[in-house]
Amino acid sequence: MKANGSFTFATSLSYGASYNVTIVSQPSNPIQICSVANGSGTSKANVTNVGVNCGHNEWAWEKGAATVNPDPVYGTLVVPAASNTPGGRQLPLTWADVSGNLWLVGSYAFQNTGKTYSLMNDFWKHSSGEWTWMGGSNIGGQSGTYGTLNSPAADNIPGARYEAVSWTDASGNFWFFGGNGYDSVGTQALLNDLWKYSNGEWTWMSGAKMAWRLLPSVPLGRCKWEFMALWLLRRSGIGD
Repeated sequence: MKANGSFTFATSLSYGASYNVTIVSQPSNPIQICSVANGSGTSKANVTNVGVNCGHNEWAWEKGAATVNPDPVYGTLVVPAASNTPGGRQLPLTWADVSGNLWLVGSYAFQNTGKTYSLMNDFWKHSSGEWTWMGGSNIGGQSGTYGTLNSPAADNIPGARYEAVSWTDASGNFWFFGGNGYDSVGTQALLNDLWKYSNGEWTWMSGAKMAWRLLPSVPLGRCKWEFMALWLLRRSGIGD
């Protein structure tokens, strides 16, 4: 076998004959370790459950640049394209939805207008081999649009930030808390706002619109979601 797919041995077996499928030699180009599942038994009908698995301990370069500091390519909002890419990122928030799609939010990146290193609030989805710019701005340093507390809205969007703590709940909704970024009036500082992304909309769930509020202190980079409760391990913040 030289490719994925089904395979039929040239020699047929008579009814009741024993069989034992083994690996004669392991592949060398590329080097792989193959194994056989359900490889032995007695033939009483067509045997269709023998499996040969190779190469599952290898990395594959799936997408993205092979050079450092690549610029993003935004394309058209909510339109996937093979050329779209979020570019190089530092400490973005990421999660996988219930369909297995990868999502990415904000962090430091190079802006679409050049090599300026900026804090972003854009968010992206990777599905079926293509990136989609789903929302937020392609210009750095954006303030948050909070809307009404506990009310989802299409215009809501968190401000640019990094080092927030994040998790997904049992329903697949994405949540994050705090971090260092821009509040509702464009001040960059430690934040204590709580956000949820569900059904294509952001909801401001709790916390202050403006930075340096003490409800609670603002942790960076530590979170645990357990039994539908949020536990925070304080690393650095303002107040107790």
